[in-house]
Amino acid sequence: MTVVDAKMRFLENLRARGYSPKEILRQEMLLRKTFQYGLALHHSDIPHRLGRVRADEFGAQGPMRPAALEAFLDTARDALKSVRYLDLGTLFKEYPDLLPAGGRAAVSFLESLGATAELRTLTRGLVAQILDSGIRSTTGESRSPAIIQAFLEFCFERGLLAWNPQAEQRMPSERVFEPDFFGPPGARWADHARAYLVFLKEDRNLALGGIDYYSRKLKPFVQWLDAAAKRQPTRSTLVAFLERKSGEGVSPNTLSKYLYCIRLFFDFLIRTRRIRTQENPAAALHIRSGPSAQRRILDEPQLKRLIDSLESAVYASAHPQDAATAVVHFRAVRDLAMIVLFALCGLRLSEMAGTTVEDVLFDKRVIRIHGKGNRSARSKIREIVVDGYAWKCLREYLKRRDHHGQQYLWISWSGRPLRPASINKLVHARLGQAGLDVTVSPHGLRATCASLYVKKGMDPYALKTLLGHESLKTTMDAYARLTEEELREVWKRTNPLSGYDDE
Repeated sequence: MTVVDAKMRFLENLRARGYSPKEILRQEMLLRKTFQYGLALHHSDIPHRLGRVRADEFGAQGPMRPAALEAFLDTARDALKSVRYLDLGTLFKEYPDLLPAGGRAAVSFLESLGATAELRTLTRGLVAQILDSGIRSTTGESRSPAIIQAFLEFCFERGLLAWNPQAEQRMPSERVFEPDFFGPPGARWADHARAYLVFLKEDRNLALGGIDYYSRKLKPFVQWLDAAAKRQPTRSTLVAFLERKSGEGVSPNTLSKYLYCIRLFFDFLIRTRRIRTQENPAAALHIRSGPSAQRRILDEPQLKRLIDSLESAVYASAHPQDAATAVVHFRAVRDLAMIVLFALCGLRLSEMAGTTVEDVLFDKRVIRIHGKGNRSARSKIREIVVDGYAWKCLREYLKRRDHHGQQYLWISWSGRPLRPASINKLVHARLGQAGLDVTVSPHGLRATCASLYVKKGMDPYALKTLLGHESLKTTMDAYARLTEEELREVWKRTNPLSGYDDE
């Protein structure tokens, strides 16, 4: 089956799902002007098709000139190498004489070539090349990658594509492992930083989120060292870097985090003898930062108000008549299930984002949680019982989750996995919609879970297991915060000598 045949089936499916004619036309246009362009420029079989292209296939008048067509494709490919985001409309204006009918014929020509490609010849690498090239239509539309992804998922779920476009999708944190993240290969400090990442992953067993944190704090410093060709940084070198960041408006708290990550980086370099000095230049440096803000949590009435708001959103959109309302309903059901799991099971943000469909064990009504640490080695796994209301919410979400090829549990309407930043954003949005004038992060919901369970009298060791802590002190000190009156009520309820009068 050709790409154009599969595209017609995809658009018909959109029509059956209630999409408006305007939106269907928009998606069809974007597939033509981005995906089919990309296929024409990158597909290895396209050069062999040039000799078989007819003028009437793309609206040109007169005989075709294969040499001119090949020259046009070469020009477009060369432009893609030097321009990160290529507006093909501009290219057509710059080379109007390459084809018999000028730029308009070039548009139709590329669309025609891309449409004739066979789906069976599409590979992961080819699609990745198209998406990475950043090809834009003449309108500069930015929604193209999501629509291309949705089209490929449709093809896979209908058996038209041999490989799953949702499988092996990278989290943003995996970007730090790309060869050019810190700088070009061969750059002295960039190479040291890449070795440090391997140490963090394989020896420290840090999860991707932790590695991402250290890497992004370290990146500006590493690039600054390489740009200045610093061979042996000293204390004054670090001071100069921190003063520069301060001049850019970086807060003292953030500067302190920069310094902490740099200190650990130099500890690694000294221990592995990658640098000759035995004294860490960051060891004697300190930055006076402001007090850390106490993590905000919800009390029980606020949590109930948040859940009531989400239930109202689910009910209001329960019978969608069009695609827009269906999206609203899907998001409401998903967000309700997610926030309930945050509040009742105390998941970390990274744990929520990393949960897969296979982690939901239906026979036992539990979710298998991969805790802090690298999933590929020595991962900490615990099973959390999900029963009652939480299980009901999760099942309702799964009923509406259509993208079976996507391994991650929490996804967008288009089937893409929700990243930690997206989850954080939706939590804040739902708090606002509930009329709660509080700023509570997903980790604040985890602390809410701990505090509410302690108020209800949960055993500290059971709470420690639920939250996945190694230390009971961490559980009680950092999460289970109680006021004096709340502590007094817990004591009265759990006192083993309650009922005896003091005389």
